[in-house]
Amino acid sequence: MNVGELYTLNCAHLGEKPAVICEGRSISHRELEKRTNQFAHLLMNMGYKKNDRIAILAKNHIEYPVIMIGAAKAGISFTPINYRMTEEEIVGLLQHCHPRGLFFSEEYLDVVEATKKHIGVRDYFNMDSYATIEGFESYDSLLNLQPDHKPQTQLESQDIYYIGYTSGTTGTPKGSVVTHESRGMLILINAAEFGIGTKDVQLVPGPIYHSAPHVFLLTQLVMGGTIALMKEFDSEEVLKNIAKYQVTNMFMAPTMYNFVLDLDERTKEHYDFSSVKILISGGSSLPTRIKEKITSEFANAGLYEFYGASETGVNTLLYPHEQLQRPQSAGKAAPFNDIKILDDEGNEVPNGEVGTIYTKNPYYFKGYLDRPEETAKVFHHDYITAGDLATKDDDGYIYIVGRKKDMVISGGVNIFPEEIEEVLYKHPDIKEATVIGVPDEKWGESLKAFIVPRNNDLKEDAVIDFVKQHLASYKKPKTVNFVNGLPRNASGKILKRELRQPYWEQTGIER
Repeated sequence: MNVGELYTLNCAHLGEKPAVICEGRSISHRELEKRTNQFAHLLMNMGYKKNDRIAILAKNHIEYPVIMIGAAKAGISFTPINYRMTEEEIVGLLQHCHPRGLFFSEEYLDVVEATKKHIGVRDYFNMDSYATIEGFESYDSLLNLQPDHKPQTQLESQDIYYIGYTSGTTGTPKGSVVTHESRGMLILINAAEFGIGTKDVQLVPGPIYHSAPHVFLLTQLVMGGTIALMKEFDSEEVLKNIAKYQVTNMFMAPTMYNFVLDLDERTKEHYDFSSVKILISGGSSLPTRIKEKITSEFANAGLYEFYGASETGVNTLLYPHEQLQRPQSAGKAAPFNDIKILDDEGNEVPNGEVGTIYTKNPYYFKGYLDRPEETAKVFHHDYITAGDLATKDDDGYIYIVGRKKDMVISGGVNIFPEEIEEVLYKHPDIKEATVIGVPDEKWGESLKAFIVPRNNDLKEDAVIDFVKQHLASYKKPKTVNFVNGLPRNASGKILKRELRQPYWEQTGIER
């Protein structure tokens, strides 16, 4: 069984029902089945063999699902590229994953031209051009020349479906190798747990190169529903698209929810978002204040929160009825997951104590591409970790406390910034907040908060005093920086290493 076959089995009979909507264009399920078959034949007729690789450099695009599913049908793995990367970073990624073909949208033509001489890509396909120009193949004209019958390929469940590069919040991104079996199982489990079905319309506001939008998009397509792709995230466009397409479910990272809910009331009143029945959040913790606003403003929707990673898939689930009962929890172990909290020696810690979260499931990744030592580091016997710290209570609920590199050791005491950030988000004048450790001659490290305020009236003393009212004194920030925005990756995770770097680079200590 492979991802392409999963789609065909469930959707080939759906005819003119819309499958993909993007930027005013629409593809029916009949057309998607046809075009994915043609795409598979295109690669095979150009000499691509099973386990060859292609890459995609584009914002969300109507042809993205065609390439994803079509490549799967041909046994070709694909790598979606983070279009926010610099040219140097893109070159490094392509030199690492060695794709035979690169599919790109017109807006990245200059980037492709600039990087071409540094990478060993053989074929270049312009996804927006209807003619072959200066060595760049016309994707559409070549596709239309191909037969549309089901391709004959011999695929195994352990063949590679895609290579997705991790978000790199703690360093250089690594290529996570995911098999057809892994992705297929996660699709079917997601459909069952989140209630995603053939009658649903899913909005995709996040970038497809990130693992969560990619997985939920595939889940909706394989289940025979409709996806409405946004080229890129815009908070008001989210509400506009919900109303226009009567969206029933969507995944967004916490920061996206924050931006949507932060729209002024007059703007929100223009749009009817009562059609939404399922909201999903993941990628980082969802502050309690934002949860309360989501459940209030999306009154017809059930909110699901999960913990997971590119390497591990979905590992915990907090269901709608649990959101306000256990607001700071990431939920219990998801179906088919066995979760352990281990210390540095690999022993399970008692409930309530902090350790590294490990999980065992049937759909975690195969390893990091060409990095066996890095792969070995994340495994402990049959269990795998993404490097996050957590606790578990007596009822089995998991609480993510942050990454090891984010933990602050001040005066020999371990302090977890997420606990402080949860408090800061309760302040009515704070829009966004994060906390890091900076060098301190007396204590080793001290706490520094970065605050995006809602107005200019907020002062440093008020922030520090607010934390002291809710937490032990040693957990209060020593200093506060007020900023216009926080550095984030595409999945909404704050890049704390960028905030730490100026303070630590002169010490010679890597943080």
